[in-house]
Formats: sequence, structure tokens, C-alpha cells
Amino acid sequence: MDTINFISSLRQQALLLSDYNAYRQMCSRRLAKLRKRLGRVSDPTRKDSRPAPVTAEDLAKDPTYAHLLLYSSERAWAHAMHMKSFSSDSAESTSRAMRDHIRSRLAKAASHAASLRDLYSDPASTATDTDVVEAAAYAASLEGAVAFEKTHWEDTLQKFAISKISYDALAVGVEKKGELYKEFLTSNVEPSIRYAAYQMGIPRTTDIAQLARQFFPKEGRHAQTGLATRIEKLNVKSFRADVGGEEMEGVEQTIAINTVAWRGRKAAVEDDNIAVALGTAQKVEEDLRKLTTTMDRKISAEDFDGLLLSWQDCVDETKKAIDKAVTEGVSTADPKLQKLHLIYTYVNYNLISWRIGRNRFMVEDIEAKLKQVTSVELGKLKELVVLYNAILQSVDQVTELPGVAADEEFCKELEAKRGFFAALRCAAIAPSHIEHNSRNTLALYYRALTYLSSSIPSLRSPAKDSTETIRNLNISLQEATSLKQEVEAQVTRHRGLIQLQDYVAKAAKNAPSAHAPLIDTLEAYNGKVDFSNLVPLPPKVEPVPVKPIFFDIAWNFVEYPQQQRKEVTVQEPAKAQEATPKKGGFLGGLFGR
Repeated sequence: MDTINFISSLRQQALLLSDYNAYRQMCSRRLAKLRKRLGRVSDPTRKDSRPAPVTAEDLAKDPTYAHLLLYSSERAWAHAMHMKSFSSDSAESTSRAMRDHIRSRLAKAASHAASLRDLYSDPASTATDTDVVEAAAYAASLEGAVAFEKTHWEDTLQKFAISKISYDALAVGVEKKGELYKEFLTSNVEPSIRYAAYQMGIPRTTDIAQLARQFFPKEGRHAQTGLATRIEKLNVKSFRADVGGEEMEGVEQTIAINTVAWRGRKAAVEDDNIAVALGTAQKVEEDLRKLTTTMDRKISAEDFDGLLLSWQDCVDETKKAIDKAVTEGVSTADPKLQKLHLIYTYVNYNLISWRIGRNRFMVEDIEAKLKQVTSVELGKLKELVVLYNAILQSVDQVTELPGVAADEEFCKELEAKRGFFAALRCAAIAPSHIEHNSRNTLALYYRALTYLSSSIPSLRSPAKDSTETIRNLNISLQEATSLKQEVEAQVTRHRGLIQLQDYVAKAAKNAPSAHAPLIDTLEAYNGKVDFSNLVPLPPKVEPVPVKPIFFDIAWNFVEYPQQQRKEVTVQEPAKAQEATPKKGGFLGGLFGR
């Protein structure tokens, strides 16, 4: 019976459905069909009738009986996830009844999975070691989810430790399905182990595999009878962590760092968490340096993430120790607090230095792509400027660390390094102005040359290793001198280009076609007449000067149409009266009619 493959195919369909409730309904339908096919349907005429339980003999006869338990388990799990999806948006408003219901459904799913694990452990089922370990890993992950919801962090670690070690052993013992087991590990098991360890106050630098070995229940109520033996059959090294040929119980004593040196001063590391974090960070740093020397593959920017996370853990642990000392009322002049501040500066400097190293690695990658194209790509240039701005910001952060301002020599060195990166930024911006304004390009390159000229005298210390491929905040004098030579060449080149542009513009200005036509220059003598430029063709619309007297004369001849209309309207009634004959008569003449 292939338990994990069956569960994986089911959950892939759940992802396609994008709805846990639909996945739950699908499991219910398939469970009903399977019960009907296997003859395990409950009697509807009887009250509280339940199907007969699955036995080890049923599994030996037909492995499909295991699907009854798996469908039931997945149905309950989907129900819990469906309710949890509603409560995840507003965890504070989730009622207690809802949380209890979620735990109940997860416990139901875990009980079905545990039943399958117990049946496979029975010799009558004729199950292989792989079947037993797969069922145990699946059941432990569900039991761990129940403990996680109950915030029982130690139980959570113990249950997920079983899943972690089981899946690791299966990935080694069953090579064909290694990626499938890794997917189950990375999706739920490892994040749960990390979070439970954080809740228990375990340092984040502790390896997950070490945590799983430490919390794997070998005795007590969580112990799995015979499971450890079956796991070792799949992978002999499941419960061993050999360092220097000896089996160790924990990594803390092996990789702990006792002393830190910074700018000629030393500080003893008294906090165990800081010592372990420092040891882990240095180990990851060594691994990254070894990776650059191998020719198996080219490193990427993602390879720096683990190292940056390790140094960030060192910063967090040191900051936590400082805050604790301040809370306890320790004076700032106390040697213990002074040592912690020195360690804090040291770990922060390393974190910032490797962050700059990652950005410089990304810069090299972009510059390599720019060399492959002939035209200027503004998008890539913008990415370069963003990276250089981040580098300059990181250098400024170094100057703000405790104790740095008092070290004048170190401050001069940081200022020189800042000038070096500022010159690189100017050199990255300059090509974007070539097409529109070459003078801006020359000005930017000249500014970069100014930065380098003032920075090189302070760059006395060479890089740690001249053969090192990773460049962080260490800048060699040879590197700065080489960059200065390149910038000087660009300054000389663009000076020559601007001189040529000025010469061409001046020649174009003095060209015959640039002179005014002959008709406009008749008052001046010109010994050389350009017969192709006598008059402008086509003629342009231009104002013509006119004497004012012409306007005065023209005013006398202006007739306004409106005035003519008024005269016409006044004359017409008079003519109408003359045309109307007067009434005669004695009385009319007497009274003036």
C-alpha cells in the first residue's frame, strides 16, 4: 500500500479544487462508493449502525481497505482546514467553540491515521517496513497538528520529529519517491518544528535535523514500538550525527565560539546562545567559500540567504543579551556590557559586509549581461543604481555602530570605501545620458574620478585573500586603481567626443546654407554670392513696416454699414408721410387737420 503517494494525489486534487469543503465532499463521495463496493455499508434500518471495523486480515486480503481509513482521515482533516480558513482572517474573533471544533476534527483525522498505523504494525497485515513508516509519518503529522492547535509545544516537537526522521529515512530508502517525501517535509513538518522550537525558547540556529533527533520519543507515552528499528532499516544514519568521527548528542558544544576579535580588541563570549549562533554563522560562511572554489555549479544570490540569516540570528541573540543586561540595571561602564557592545558591533559588521557582498555579486551578474548587448539598457542601469544605493546605505549603517565613531582610522577607511562605491554609482548612471546630453556623461565620469582620487590614498589595507571570488566590504588598492584608470579613460574619451560635437556644430553654423538669403542682406557687401540662396523659398509670412499716414488717409474713406442702415430707416417714414394725401374740408382746415 502506497500511503504517501495516495495522500499526495488526493491533496493535489484539493489544490485544483481550491476549496477544502469541496475536497471534503469529494472524500465523502468516494468513501461511500468504496464502502458500497467492499460491502461495508451500515444498515439503515438499525439505529446507530456502524460499518464493521477494518482488520489486519482485511488489509492482507485486499490493500484497498486502507483507503477506507485514509478517506475518513482526509475528510476530517479537510473539514478542519475549511473551518480554519475562515478563522485565519480574524483570529481574535474566532470563538472558543470554533477552535474546539477544529481540534476535534483534527483529532478525528489523527485517530483514523493512527488506526491504519497500528494495523500495518500487525504482522497479520503482511505490510512492509516502508508501509509502516509511511503510515507512522502520516499519523504523527496529524497528531502534531492537534498538539499545535492546543499550543502543547513539546508534544508538537515530539510528533513532528517522528514525521521528520521518517520522511528523511524514506527519502533515502525509497529513491524513486524522494522528491515526494521532501515536499511533505517542506510544506508542513519543518515549519512546524521551527515554530514550536521558537516557542520553547530554542535558538533558531539549531539545526532542524538535530532537533528531530533530540525530541524523537524513544520511551514514554509517545514512543513508537519498533518504529525506530524500521527507520534504521531504511536509513542506518537516521539517528546519528557524526562530527569528527564521534557521535554527538548536540551541536552546541562543537561549534560554539568562545572569543571574538574586532579591530585589535577581544571579547569573551559568555552567552551560550551567542556562542552557538556565531559558530553556526562561521560554519555557513566556510561552506559558502568552499562552494565558490568548486566547479560543480555557479553560485547564485540565493546562496547568500542562509549566511545572512545566520548572522542575523547572531545580531538578534546579542541584542537580546544587551536588552536583558540593561533591564537588570547593569551600568554602561560594566565590562560585561562593554563586551556585549563589542560583539554587537562585530556581528553587525559581518552582517552588513556580507549583505554588501551579495549586492556586489548581483552587480557583477548585471554587468556581465550588459557586456553582451551593444545598446544601453536603461532597465539594467536602474537596477545597478538601486544596488549601489543599497550598498552606500549599508556603509552608512556601519558608521552608526557602537564604538565606530571613536576609531578615526576606521572612519577614514569607511569614508574611502564609500567614495569608491559612490564612484561606481556615478559610473553606472553616466551611460544613460550619452544619447541626449554627453556633457552630463562627462560630468558624472569626472565626479567618479574625483571620488576615486580622494579615496585611494586611504585604501591602504589589501583584501583578505586576493584569490577570493566573493567581494564584500573588503576593497583592495589594486581594484580601486584599476577602476580609476577605466574612469580616466572614459573622461578622456568623452572630452574628445564633446570637442568633436562642438566642432561639428560650429561648422554647421558657418555653412552657407546657414546664412540669410541675399535679398535680406542687400545693405551689406558680400563678395561671394550664393546663387542658390537668393530669396527664401517658399516665402515666409513676415510683418511689413507701413507708414502711419496711410492709415490716416484710409480712415476718411471708411464707411460703417450700421450708420447707413440708420439713415435709411429715418428717411423712409418721411417719404411715407409726403406720399399720404391730407384730408380737406372746412372743419379740417379750421382746426389744423
